[in-house]
Amino acid sequence: MENIITPKEKINKFLYENGFDFLNSVAQRRIADIIEASGTKGNTGKTSDYAEYSEVHRTTIGHFLKNGKWNEAKVSKAHRQNVLKSMKETSEKSGSPIYLKINDTISEKKQPSSKAQRPTEGTGWHYSHLSGGYVFGHQIFASTVSCGDLSLCYELSRYDKAKRSKIEMTLDLIVSLPAAVTETYALFDSWYTNAKTVSAFRAKNYTVIGTLKTNRIIYPDEKRIPISEFAANTSIDKFRLVSEQSREVLGVPLRWKSQQD
Repeated sequence: MENIITPKEKINKFLYENGFDFLNSVAQRRIADIIEASGTKGNTGKTSDYAEYSEVHRTTIGHFLKNGKWNEAKVSKAHRQNVLKSMKETSEKSGSPIYLKINDTISEKKQPSSKAQRPTEGTGWHYSHLSGGYVFGHQIFASTVSCGDLSLCYELSRYDKAKRSKIEMTLDLIVSLPAAVTETYALFDSWYTNAKTVSAFRAKNYTVIGTLKTNRIIYPDEKRIPISEFAANTSIDKFRLVSEQSREVLGVPLRWKSQQD
């Protein structure tokens, strides 16, 4: 007779083989419910969807998500280790470089009415580049790691400016990374391009590709100059094209700090 392996059994096997066996049985079952529902229906974030693939009521799943006791830091560490292991193996097989990308986005929510008794916790107004204006919701700090056709999420955290800045979150992320032993790049926009993040990445042997605001001050050959003036008076042979989603970066060693420093 043919053995039939259910999706839950595959998920439980994955959790066991990839360092998540420290989770208690309740946490493993609820997480398996969420993974199966998300993979089958798409992740809507509704507990009613998760309950369709579980033997418990949606209120039980909601209670687990709010009050469940499990070591989130340990789960995050195991996840990160698995992501880096997959990327290292993919890079070794294909010879392709590894890219770590850092960005933030808005998870838009419905604005609560003034009469709402339980508005969504941690929401607020944030500027969205996609919408070209302010939207209501959560701001999410995200990083992904990719190599060839493989792309995996390394970190996904809600940004709370009252607790940590995006730069502090980035520096904490860098601390979690091992030193690069293969060709590895860090990519981010001008919000994250500063001396602290660049120096921290370079200390881990990462090549940094980031955009710069025109008000930045740089120090080519130890000479202080605004980057806008430097670019306007630099010949094209001083630039080097780097291909990663049509990005172009300056191919000369620079030091910089903000206009206000």
